[in-house]
Amino acid sequence: MTQFITGEFQKFRAATSFHFGPLGMMIQEDTPIEFDGTTVNIGGGVHNCPKMSLAIKAGWIVPATDITSSYTPQAAGVQIHQAQSQGETRTPVNHPPMIVQD
Repeated sequence: MTQFITGEFQKFRAATSFHFGPLGMMIQEDTPIEFDGTTVNIGGGVHNCPKMSLAIKAGWIVPATDITSSYTPQAAGVQIHQAQSQGETRTPVNHPPMIVQD
């Protein structure tokens, strides 16, 4: 993971469009971002937001020099179980495969 020193901003870009909840803003793909580990410079605004490092870890934000990377969505690994009226025994629900049309 990227190492940060407070006050030494590193340049990044958004690899995909996403809503960043801690700032309550939609960040568009290829938006330039500067981050020093605690402070974010984005869209002309300066925000105290150390959680931006989570967007880097998720691959939503990449170094500005990386012009080839794009974000590939990852499965969350959520499992759905059939409802049981009693007890803690649950069995997985069988789902038909998802069909994606282009």
